[in-house]
Amino acid sequence: MLALVLLAITCCLSATQATGLGLPSPSVIPHINNQFYGHGAFFGASGQLMTDPQWNKILQLLMPDVYTTITTLLDKKGKGDSDIILKFENNPLLAAFAVVKTQQLDVANFGGHNDRLDHLQAFEWDCWLPTEDVIKFNATGCVFNSTVASSLMENIIIAHGNLIETVAENKLNIRQYDAVQNTHKTDQGGLRPNSWIDLFFRAIELASANTTRLEYLQTGYQKGTGAYFERSNSTVGSQLDTFKKQISYDDFFIFFKAKFGKQFQVLFDIKSRDATPTVLEALVYQMNQRNMVVYGIGSFVFTENSGISNVSQTVAKTGHAYPGAKQVKFFHFSGDLQQSCLKGETHPGDLVMFNGGSMINYSKFLWGQAAKDSYVIPQIAVDQLRYYRQKFGFDLAIYVQENDIDDR
Repeated sequence: MLALVLLAITCCLSATQATGLGLPSPSVIPHINNQFYGHGAFFGASGQLMTDPQWNKILQLLMPDVYTTITTLLDKKGKGDSDIILKFENNPLLAAFAVVKTQQLDVANFGGHNDRLDHLQAFEWDCWLPTEDVIKFNATGCVFNSTVASSLMENIIIAHGNLIETVAENKLNIRQYDAVQNTHKTDQGGLRPNSWIDLFFRAIELASANTTRLEYLQTGYQKGTGAYFERSNSTVGSQLDTFKKQISYDDFFIFFKAKFGKQFQVLFDIKSRDATPTVLEALVYQMNQRNMVVYGIGSFVFTENSGISNVSQTVAKTGHAYPGAKQVKFFHFSGDLQQSCLKGETHPGDLVMFNGGSMINYSKFLWGQAAKDSYVIPQIAVDQLRYYRQKFGFDLAIYVQENDIDDR
């Protein structure tokens, strides 16, 4: 899991060992101002949400299916935070929880910083494109403002997909959209965009409500009566327990701007393999028509998002112009990045990201806290990464698969 292909070493170097080998000693890492995006809807904060009484209640009211699954799991002996992280991936309530808590930290000037929210660039949306809509879009002339393009955007599933779906899509070239949309949210399934923003909004509405409004909302959700509280009858995983009456994109734009003082932006991580630059350009256009900005589009297949950064964006409601979505080249391991450089696939100015967990070495003979205490990033790994960045001129960002750096 943590094999470091880039370095081809197995030892862990301490500061003393590094100095003895003539390498620079590990330095203090400065405060990182630029949080590129909220990975998996901040799913690393799953444990914090479940121990927060207010947000625990919000989860129970808005997503009772998820709440039941999570609490049942946590009631089992020996189960904890690391067991629920993946079950919260791409969850809009967790995203709402994280951004509200981040704003509270800023207001309190916690740690001497009040600009965390300012530096949060986007929310990550793992994205499965609807296969049939992609086929229709390509067959009807690839018109960006067509009904087909609109359907394509509305029917994407914001989900990671489970292991079987991921392997079938990427290794066997068998389209898995239908399987993913029927996968339960806690099994790495997900939601359509309008349902995602609706649940995000409702969660913050509950968290911010005064006593009178809160009582009204809680009663409504508990009884399920009234148009605002009526749920979908669908048994499809991506629509299960969502609401029939959902916030409009115009109202969501106004809400988010008023609450957080910034434009709502997403970074797409393309999970399905039927994407093309033209399809993704249409997706960006349709997002802009709904007053959302695409901060970036990442893929492990670089021909899919090639040239997307050259397409400027204009938000429909305001006419405000934004630069093109960043083309992000994803890598699983630091060694994959190295191989891409050596093959001539990574060029000066490219924005690359890899799993930071791939740089961590630890003792495989220890468990629990002892294993965590053995975590170390060898200085030689940092030195070689620095060398490759200088030589090949790419821009570097790092993501962390939260459950990947926890001992299991």
